[in-house]
Amino acid sequence: KLLLTAWSVDQHIWKNLGPYDYTLPQIEYIEYDVEKLGCEGKIAKHNDNGSMVSVVVLLSDPSDFEGGTNFFKGLPQKRRVILKSGDAVFFYGHQCEHWISPVTSGRRAILQMELQNPLLLQCQD
Repeated sequence: KLLLTAWSVDQHIWKNLGPYDYTLPQIEYIEYDVEKLGCEGKIAKHNDNGSMVSVVVLLSDPSDFEGGTNFFKGLPQKRRVILKSGDAVFFYGHQCEHWISPVTSGRRAILQMELQNPLLLQCQD
């Protein structure tokens, strides 16, 4: 369902993917657990290389952690997206710079998926 939704979002918004385009879905479970890490969990500003569609799904309950807010570059200056458990945010990862505020306490778990275009990845090398 997540893969089909990502394709549908692209078709309705960006139209990056054609009906015969080949993508590599990269799916990752990411956990920012301050106790296990012994420090804040964070990820700096970045783009998802080669990702035609990226999605982040919050698996944790927001009351389980502090911080960990999604930010995206754009107008207004910074777009802030606060997710509830089970919420997803879709974005054009190759073009959209994004990051999270530091997770200062607790545990934040997400499922992340990127639909990567092999041709864009080759251009990066």
